[in-house]
Amino acid sequence: MALNAATLVPLVTAATNDRAKLSENFPALQLDQREKLPVSVQSLLAYIDSETALSAFRGGQYRFVGGGGDVQPYMLVHFLVDRAAVTSAEVAVSDLERYLQAPEIPCVQRILVCGVGASAPFEIEPGTTFIPWGQIKDADEILEQEAARVRAGALFSYPSGVIDREIVLPKILVDPGREPPSVNDWSNTDTSTLALALQLVCPDAVALPANWIRFPDWCVIWQRGMRYLWVNLERTGTHQMTETDITELRSLLTRIRALGQKDYDTLRLATSRLVLAQSHMQPVERAIDLRIAYEMTFFMGDTGDPRYQGELRFRLAMHAAKLLGQAKTADERKQIFKVGRDLYDMCSGAIHSGRISSDFDGERGQRLLSEGATMVRLALKEMLMNGKPSWPDVLMA
Repeated sequence: MALNAATLVPLVTAATNDRAKLSENFPALQLDQREKLPVSVQSLLAYIDSETALSAFRGGQYRFVGGGGDVQPYMLVHFLVDRAAVTSAEVAVSDLERYLQAPEIPCVQRILVCGVGASAPFEIEPGTTFIPWGQIKDADEILEQEAARVRAGALFSYPSGVIDREIVLPKILVDPGREPPSVNDWSNTDTSTLALALQLVCPDAVALPANWIRFPDWCVIWQRGMRYLWVNLERTGTHQMTETDITELRSLLTRIRALGQKDYDTLRLATSRLVLAQSHMQPVERAIDLRIAYEMTFFMGDTGDPRYQGELRFRLAMHAAKLLGQAKTADERKQIFKVGRDLYDMCSGAIHSGRISSDFDGERGQRLLSEGATMVRLALKEMLMNGKPSWPDVLMA
């Protein structure tokens, strides 16, 4: 049912002219103490009470992914008056009409990124674009808040860009007395796949410390601050993406989405530990998380019994050497084996004693942690692109 614009526009105009008085009495508007409100606002509320098309705004409910709540008349007054003050009463009423007729709301999910840079914006996939930090032309209030939070809470991490994803949310507006359905489909707002793919491309830690949904101006019911991640890393570098990296990123996204739930969970956990291992300031913390990532990675597909600790050090190093050294010389495979073996010793020592052994102190230990992280990242990419290895076949090759 269409709104009566000829009646509503003058009401919105009059209420907007009394906006200052409305602000002074805003608690009365929320508490429905109409006698304290300007006559113009009372008249607008009376229209909302009588208009059939606005029945859901009289105590109904709304739902979006991640939230929802009651819909009261004051919310609609607030929207119309604020929108008219910025544009006009005619635009505000037109926006309300558009909202009422829309079955869904086209939105943008904005994701703050640390650790990934680029010389220019690039499309990750249709509807998903990475924008370098210095080239964001439409910064919003939440972006400024989140960027300040990252800078204040991290030692060496700074925002390096944003990812904007076009998403569509169903509009669910339910009349009073009816039970609204739950909205639990997070599939088009989930950032995990992007985070995994970016980390497997970039050699340094990657963080997506927050993301939120930007609703269109004509969306009457919306929420500020729908933040879904709260992760601050101690440090990140900034890897500048090349055309080769971008091509690889797209390929990895396709592969990750094709994984079954069990393999996805394993990849996610191994990669998250790799991120932490690369972001810690303290070598002990780096070693502990890297040991977890290392063991998880090089046991993927292994059907042997990991309880045999006596051979664990050897098996992991051999897996690394054979998997990553398939196209390398014998000496290069020996070097990978040595890195794997030394990494195991260093990380195990950190886990058991809470410190880095003098054998791996200083530059040698830092280099080993870096080489170990690279080894894990390359192996995860190899397995993602070509499947979990059949270790008997790999070891006999």
